[in-house]
Amino acid sequence: MSLVQSDKSITSYYLIMNIMVGSFLDNKLAPEISFRHALKQARISEEFGETATPSFTTLDIKVGYSFTEKFKLQTGVNNLFNENFYEHLSRSVTGTSNPIYAPGRNWFMSLSVNF
Repeated sequence: MSLVQSDKSITSYYLIMNIMVGSFLDNKLAPEISFRHALKQARISEEFGETATPSFTTLDIKVGYSFTEKFKLQTGVNNLFNENFYEHLSRSVTGTSNPIYAPGRNWFMSLSVNF
């Protein structure tokens, strides 16, 4: 678990927890849970068009399976509960205060081959 402070002039805080649930089947199967909570960002600069950002929480899950030392398959779900959120300063570049929302729930799969 870590509490991360970004650039001191912006002062935003995130709580990040990556939990390796364990490894199974002779360390071939590795599930993981990732929890992230961003606190409300109210310390803003109206001069630069910033607006306050609400807090948000996301939960990601993934599982990896190593077939061999060189081949690994991973699959998972990001933003499991489909939280509607945006990062501080993520807004339209056209000068409006409309935020650019982060992706909703999404599923991924990857195959890694190490040489």
